Amino acid sequence: MGSTVTDRLAGVTASLASKAPVRAATTANITLSGEQTIDAVAVVADDRVLVKNQTDGIENGIYDAKSGAWVRSLDFDGTRDVKSGTFVVVASGTAGAGTLWRITTADDITIGTTSIAFAIMTIDSATAFMITLLDDGDAATALATLTAAGLGENNAFTGTNSFSAISTHTAQVRWAKGADIVSAATLIIGTDGNNFDVTGSTGPITAMTVAAGTEFILQFDSTPTLTDSASLDLGGADITAVAGDRMKFVATAANTVNLISIRREGQGLGLTLAAEIATTSDTAKTFVSIPSWVKRLTIMLNGVSTDGTEELLVQIGDSGGIETSGYIGAVAQSTNTTALGAGFLLNIGGAVAGLYTGQLILTLEDTDHTWVASGIIGRSDSAEGHLVAGKKTLDTALTQIRLTSTNTPDTFDAGVINIMYE
Repeated sequence: MGSTVTDRLAGVTASLASKAPVRAATTANITLSGEQTIDAVAVVADDRVLVKNQTDGIENGIYDAKSGAWVRSLDFDGTRDVKSGTFVVVASGTAGAGTLWRITTADDITIGTTSIAFAIMTIDSATAFMITLLDDGDAATALATLTAAGLGENNAFTGTNSFSAISTHTAQVRWAKGADIVSAATLIIGTDGNNFDVTGSTGPITAMTVAAGTEFILQFDSTPTLTDSASLDLGGADITAVAGDRMKFVATAANTVNLISIRREGQGLGLTLAAEIATTSDTAKTFVSIPSWVKRLTIMLNGVSTDGTEELLVQIGDSGGIETSGYIGAVAQSTNTTALGAGFLLNIGGAVAGLYTGQLILTLEDTDHTWVASGIIGRSDSAEGHLVAGKKTLDTALTQIRLTSTNTPDTFDAGVINIMYE
C-alpha cells in the first residue's frame, strides 16, 4: 500500500479529520527502520504504517516504511496535518484489521515535539444521536432522525455545502455552479453556488469578499496572478494561474481565505516527472519552463560522464537567465571540502569517463526566492561519494535548471538526467 498523494501547497491532504488508510498498525514499541513484520503483516518499503505504541510518544504517527530509516508520511509530518480527533483506518493485521484509531491528544499538536496518543474508536464512544441514526432501518426513518436534530433536507446551513435528500444509498455533498466572476483585485465570491469560473486576467488578485465558513472552487479561464497575504493565504508564495487551473479555498473568517488545494492544468496531483535528457553530447543540459508554483525540485543523475576532469555543476535561474554566481555552501568528499561559488558543485575532482549517479534536492525556503539544496552524488564505477549543501537566492521565481561542469566545461559522453518537482 503506497503513500497517499498530497495536493496542498504546504504538503497536507484535503482532510485533517481523516487520513488515507494504513496497511498495518503497531502493537508494541518498534525500531523505526527497515522492512519488518508488524501485527502479522510483512511490511515493505513505502507501506503506510500507524505507529501508536512507541515508548517515546513523540515518535507516534503515520509513517512510510523504508528499507532504511522510516519517514513520516507527507500527510502526517507537519503542524497543519494533525488535530485532536484525526482518525485513520487500519487495513490489515491480526489485531488491527478493520479497526479505526483517533488521536486523543489535546490541541495544539506539534510534530516532533508533542507526545501523540491514539485510542481505538468503537460504538461505545458514539453519541446517543449517532447510535439512533445507525439503528434506523430505512431512509425515511433516518431522515426523520436528522430532521428532529435540525439536520433534515430543509435545514439551512451557514456555509455553501448542503446535504441532498437522503437516498437508500448515501448522503451527498452538493457542489453547485455559480455565475462567472470577472477577475479583479478583489474577487466577489457569489452566493448562488460554490463552484465558479474566473474570467479575464485583471489583477493581481489580492483579496476575496466571502462569508466565513464558505468552501468554494475557482476555475481560472485566463492568467491572473494571485498575491499571497494574511487574508489570502496561498501557502507562502504568489501564484500565476493558467487557463484550466482549479483552486479550492475555505474562508476561515469573513474575507479571510486559505488555499486548500490546487490542480494545475495538464498535470495530476502530487509529483511531476519531466522527460529525461540524455547526457551524451554538449557541455550543458538545461530544463526550462519550470512552473512558478514549484516549491521543491529534484535533479537526478544516472551514470553521467564527461570526456574531461572538470567537476559537475548545477546552476539555477529565473526569467532573467541562469545564475552563475552567488551560490553559498560547500561540497565534501572524505576530509576534503570545496566552497560553492558558480553553482552547486556536485563532486571534488573529476575523472575522465567517471560515472556519476545521485540527486540534488532544492527546496524553496521563503518568499524571497531563496532555495536551499542538499545532495549525495556517488561514482557507480568507483567507491567514491560526495555530499553537497548550500543555498542560492534568485530575483524571481525559479524557471530553469542546468547541469554543466566547471571552468572550461567538458563534453558529456554518457548517462541521462531528469527532474521531478512539486
